[in-house]
Amino acid sequence: MLPAVESDISRHLFIQSLKGLVENSDPDDPGIGLLLIDIKGFRKINSVFGIDQGDKILKETLDRLKNAFSKNDHIYRLGNDEFAILLPGLLNPNLVNLAANKVSKVLGDHYTFGQSNLKLGLNIGSAYSVGKYTINDLLSNAERSLASAKGSGKTYVVRDFVEQSSDERNLNLETELHEALTKNTMELYYQPKVDLHSGNPTHAEALVRWTSPSSGPISPMIFVPIIEQIGRMEDLTKWAVNTAIRQAKEWPTTWGELSVAVNVCPSLVDDPELLNFVSNAITIWDIDPARLTLEITEGSIIQDQQGSFANLSNIKKRGVKISIDDFGTGYSSLAYFKNIPADELKIDKSFVFSMLENDGDMHITHVITDLAHKFNLSVVAEGVETKEVLYALVDAHCDYAQGFYFSKPLPQEDFIAWLKNYNAGTFF
Repeated sequence: MLPAVESDISRHLFIQSLKGLVENSDPDDPGIGLLLIDIKGFRKINSVFGIDQGDKILKETLDRLKNAFSKNDHIYRLGNDEFAILLPGLLNPNLVNLAANKVSKVLGDHYTFGQSNLKLGLNIGSAYSVGKYTINDLLSNAERSLASAKGSGKTYVVRDFVEQSSDERNLNLETELHEALTKNTMELYYQPKVDLHSGNPTHAEALVRWTSPSSGPISPMIFVPIIEQIGRMEDLTKWAVNTAIRQAKEWPTTWGELSVAVNVCPSLVDDPELLNFVSNAITIWDIDPARLTLEITEGSIIQDQQGSFANLSNIKKRGVKISIDDFGTGYSSLAYFKNIPADELKIDKSFVFSMLENDGDMHITHVITDLAHKFNLSVVAEGVETKEVLYALVDAHCDYAQGFYFSKPLPQEDFIAWLKNYNAGTFF
């Protein structure tokens, strides 16, 4: 069994790692996932097979976990039969569920010793946080999830990771969001898209940011679902479209007139009212419609393909560009792809982020790019963080790149300064 002193050291290292991630977190950072793993009935294993054999099983368990996860993930043995995995830099919160499934598979194979085969029973608790969060929040959520798994008789419970705070805090945020939308006190940040053929910035994505009067900066992954719940996504989208168009007219034209992309929630994709208020905004601000791009997720098209295609086709006829965000994350179908009313595909960050370490992600990036080009669609790669990834995308004939390598999302004044100071030689 793990000696008490060694157990205390391991748990201390786990807490210190978690503390470091929390203290260095930022609202724009990717999220962090946590898995707590409990081996069921391990005392019985020790009593039947002996403590020495039990220790070998636990050591093999730790080795299996370390071999299954990347060097960026942190794996700890917290006690005799307890393990923890910290998953920093998660670009998609539901990757936590995939990680739990991976644990279930790698520890689900039989353990062989002598003439005996043993299969472990497991319970796995999971948690996810993004932006500013506390150690207690993450740990308590994971502990509750672990208890839920034990109570349900399942290895782990698949979770929809949205805001996991108290009802009282959610209610307070709802009230503040109503006021923010009414008084237009939210802010747009802009992240550039760089043309990989010319090396110049030609587009930017508008990203909504909000600072709660009571809680400080709140991640969009938390406040956007709340806005959907209170039925004010149309108000947010109208404000974002009008603000983005107005502010885009203030950008320097050193690299030409940049276009701006605004995200549209799934509930509005098939709503004819979307075309009306987009057209009104274009008319009010007297901007070329081609300078506005609406980004929609692939899944939103699937919900009502006929209605979505008709609505998006009408918007395209108005001259507005359509971009399909998060492409390749699970809905892709050639059956609809050949008719999709779009101008651009955005390769999901999860493929780009690890394409140099994962041959599968590299192949997917090439396939999506080649397929898009065959249908006269341009391709944007999100999540570009290094020069090596940038050059790999150039080799893949990708059209545009977006990510922290060029710039994190910036408020209007800082984005204008970034454009004025941009030098392609710095990045290429």
